[in-house]
Parts: sequence; structure tokens; C-alpha cells
Amino acid sequence: MVSVQERNARSQHEHDDPHVIQPFPERYQTALDNPRLAANVTRYQRNWRVNRDTSFEEVEFERLRSEFKATKTRVQDRLDDYLAQFQKAAESSGAIVHHAGNARDANRIALEICRANEAKQIVKSKSMVTEEIELNHFLEGQGIECVETDLGEWIVQKAGQRPSHIVGPALHMGRQDVAELLNDKLNVPVSQEDIPEQVHAIRDLIRPLFFTAGIGMSGANALIAESGSVMMCTNEGNGRMASSVPPVHIVMAGIEKLIPTFDDAVTQLRLLGRSGTASA
Repeated sequence: MVSVQERNARSQHEHDDPHVIQPFPERYQTALDNPRLAANVTRYQRNWRVNRDTSFEEVEFERLRSEFKATKTRVQDRLDDYLAQFQKAAESSGAIVHHAGNARDANRIALEICRANEAKQIVKSKSMVTEEIELNHFLEGQGIECVETDLGEWIVQKAGQRPSHIVGPALHMGRQDVAELLNDKLNVPVSQEDIPEQVHAIRDLIRPLFFTAGIGMSGANALIAESGSVMMCTNEGNGRMASSVPPVHIVMAGIEKLIPTFDDAVTQLRLLGRSGTASA
């Protein structure tokens, strides 16, 4: 029999561990009981919807979307051909292409690269795949620190939480929540209301890591077959830092990111920002 004290202690321990997923009813009730969370999510949703509709008016969105859908279908029909084309072009430019059939393989390959380069720290940017395969947790168990450098991803990582949305990982947190994280947990004094001050404080914490990390890691918005190039969209600058400053750069992406040409990449760019973040 488990005592009430033991059960409460175990529950508290589970709450402190971001890798332990609480039962859905418990998480659901906690969210419902948080008025700040409801306000944050509602504000984001309303602003995003209005801005997205406005941005769609600037291009022939439906035509471009249909064209790009046809391109992606063409890639699916000839996936092996485009994958081989991408690999040949990438390797001719000096890249090494690895194939992983599952999460375990992907994590193993990343670990092998870290060990081969004696890297103990990774700075990361724009990688949903690594979130899905829990790469951070895996590498931390091997003594390798993974630091998220996207603003939202860094915030939820330091808060011991999981991303709440694919393009807005910290949309559930408001300025007060971020200030509490910086002031109380990280001992970085900032205003409760001044968002630029909070952003600058976080930037000052992250920036030196680009120059000390042994590996930079990113995802990809597109893998361009004709050139072996990687396209990554970012509005913070950390993506460029992570992919260029450390001596080794790992791109982890699914083969669904393959597209044939640079022209296709331009079409994707015109759609991506407007659809994903309501920005042109």
C-alpha cells in the first residue's frame, strides 16, 4: 500500500521531470485551472488568424499551394530518385549523408558524430525531428548537453516543459511567466512587462554558447535535390549561428522535406511564412 505522503512525493517528482508524461486528465485539469494559460493561447490564436488572412491576400495563395502540392506528390512518386540525387549533390559538396530508419538509428548516428568529434555540447536550432525522437534526453544520458537556441524552445527547455505548438513552442507562456523563469529559476533580473528586456537577457545567455559548442544542429524546411542544399527558415538569426559557427553542423530532417529545385524552394518560401506564422 502506498501512503498519501509517498504518493504526493512521487507525483511531485514526476512533475519535476519533463520526460515523465502525466496522465491526460491531470494535465487537462491543470490547464483548465490556469487562467493565464487560457489568456495567452487565446491572444495568440486571434492575432495569428487575423494576420494570416491578411498575408494570404498578398499572393495567389491557392494557386501556389496547388502547385506545391503537385510538386510534393511528384517527389513521393519518385522518392528514391530524388533522394539519390540529393545525396550525390550533397556529397559532392563535402557533406556526409547518413540514413536512419527509425528514432533509435537517428539518435545513435548523432551520438557517434558527437563522440568522433569529442563534442560535449550541441547548440540546436529549428529541429522538430529531434524533439520527436527525444534526442536531447538521449544525448544528455550520454553526457552531452543539447542547448536549444530558438527563443521559444529555449524558454520551455529551461522551464522543464515540452513545446506546446509546432511554430509557437512557448505560446502558452506570457511575459510574466518568462520573467518568473528568468528571475526565480535562472537568477537573471528582468522586468515582468518589458519583453525586449527579456529577449535581450536571453540572447546574452545563449550567444556565447555558439562559440564554445562542438556541434551545431538544425532541422530543414527543405532538402533541395538538384543542389544538395538545405533550406532553413528563421527570423532570429540563431539558425545561421548554429549552422556556421561551430566546427561541425548536423542537419537532421525527414525525407519528406525533399523538393526537386530552387524554384520549388522559392514557392515553398512564399507559402511557408504566411501559413505557418502569418508573416510574409
